[in-house]
Amino acid sequence: MTPRNKTGATYFAKLLLDMPDGWGAVYRPAIHPSSAGPPFCARYFLLRVLLGWDRRRWVESLYTGKVWHEIMALIRSSQTVLSACDGVLQSHTVEMERQIAEFRAEHPDEKAPLVDKSRKALALGAALARTWEEHFPPPAHWQVLAIEKRFRASLEHIGVGTPLEGTVDLVMFDPETQHVWLTDYKSAAFNVQVRAAGLTFEAQPLLYRDLWDRATPEYPLYGVIHNIIQKPTIRQRTKRQPETLDEYVQRCAEWFEEQALTHPAELPFGQSFIGFARPPLCEDTELCALLRAADRWYSRPPSLTNFPRCGKASSCIQFGRTCKFMPLCQQENPNRWHDILVRNGFGKSSPDEHATTEAAPGASQ
Repeated sequence: MTPRNKTGATYFAKLLLDMPDGWGAVYRPAIHPSSAGPPFCARYFLLRVLLGWDRRRWVESLYTGKVWHEIMALIRSSQTVLSACDGVLQSHTVEMERQIAEFRAEHPDEKAPLVDKSRKALALGAALARTWEEHFPPPAHWQVLAIEKRFRASLEHIGVGTPLEGTVDLVMFDPETQHVWLTDYKSAAFNVQVRAAGLTFEAQPLLYRDLWDRATPEYPLYGVIHNIIQKPTIRQRTKRQPETLDEYVQRCAEWFEEQALTHPAELPFGQSFIGFARPPLCEDTELCALLRAADRWYSRPPSLTNFPRCGKASSCIQFGRTCKFMPLCQQENPNRWHDILVRNGFGKSSPDEHATTEAAPGASQ
């Protein structure tokens, strides 16, 4: 057991300061629109967000969504569907193979991500993009105002010291209605209707609206379009009867058609148009309460006492996998954390270090 005096902020600050190679540096990142409110686990928040520790692994599910987003961004930038897919897949394949080779070199005794499995994840992302563009192309007369644009703004006017920062996927203008729409892409491993159920009161698009409206008051957002697609359960064949990307996309199209015919009330893709009816951020008491709750976690001194483990074992399992920080939570003596981090293939990076940001008026740089 850790002695009681080793759980406080003073002891923990010294422990972090003594960690080699900057492992103990504390970041103070901005609040992301998807992170309003208290964290689901305070200890996870400390380790991942404030200390920037994360496992250097190729996560297939994350890259499937990322590929879909990047291809759609290139299509909206006037590239053809095929050229957008080719460019994104090529760049991600090179990066994927580099990361996996690096992991194998550093951890030869551990199971490395499989190149074949990872390539299938990239192909799935391309299939989502091509399927979506076939079924839901935007009206030809709509104008693109922004693609993958990042904003950062101060929240001090509502009593929150941590700034707000996020990237909008796509903003489009309908010249006929004069409406400006925020577009958000969402992939789901389950029923689309279930995924869409809580979107009417989701905080994320409301915070994007605040960022956008303060930066571009001449084009205030009217509402948000959620583009939601269910991930097919089939993967590209690469060994027995290998198939090309075009063949895999066609098979995915057949899968979507079969799902729609078999379950007509539960379509595997759809759009949700939601007009903003809630007041601006400064008048939205519920949203302000969420941001103030988040700010308390971003600003409190790091310590085991201030960021306790969640205390509920079921919360340590996400998507059928044990939390990556389980070895640290099982180790009662934080003096041994550095060895555990190195041994388990962790790295350290600031959540904001790769951000290209456009400041909104009153922004905190």
